[in-house]
Amino acid sequence: MKVTAEWANFSGADFSSADLSGSSLENSSFSGVCYNEDTRWPQGFTPPPSPSC
Repeated sequence: MKVTAEWANFSGADFSSADLSGSSLENSSFSGVCYNEDTRWPQGFTPPPSPSC
């Protein structure tokens, strides 16, 4: 999935198994998000610490 979501607020979102590999996520908020080992992030993006979901 290709998404441009710069400055978006994803607080509390569940990205489990999401494919964000082609997305632009600069300056977005990821506080409290959930994801798993199947979540694909954009190249060079450092995912936030994930809480237990």
